[in-house]
Amino acid sequence: MKLPEIFKERNPTQGSLLKTTFLITWPLWLNSAVWIISNGLNIYWISQIGSQALAAVVAGGMAFMLLMAIIQGVTTSASGLIGHLAGSQDKAELEKTAREILSVGFILSLIIAFFGFVFTPYLLELIGAKNEVLFLATVYLRIQAIGG
Repeated sequence: MKLPEIFKERNPTQGSLLKTTFLITWPLWLNSAVWIISNGLNIYWISQIGSQALAAVVAGGMAFMLLMAIIQGVTTSASGLIGHLAGSQDKAELEKTAREILSVGFILSLIIAFFGFVFTPYLLELIGAKNEVLFLATVYLRIQAIGG
């Protein structure tokens, strides 16, 4: 199969439902596989350092998911907006909306990174991180907030 064939626009109402579903969702499956593998390796390697490091990574990961809930809401809203406009023939409006969504997403990511960096200790205390792991979890979550 040639590369342009993989990335062509698909009509999910035509052809084999199973094949079309796979061709549309393969990036999600790949992303999920990479996420599972990287988190599994992360926990394995951190567990070799010690229980406090493992607890810090787990607490930091939980707090990071709280920050990501905001992004998930924006993603769901963006999917709805694009899905609504994709049915119309107004491609200019669709492109404008896509640019606006990308801009809002970028700005919101910067805001979340800032607040995640500043309020990391409070967020970790909110989820119940103990004092023994608070320093390591704070460092880990700050790196996650800026990188994420």
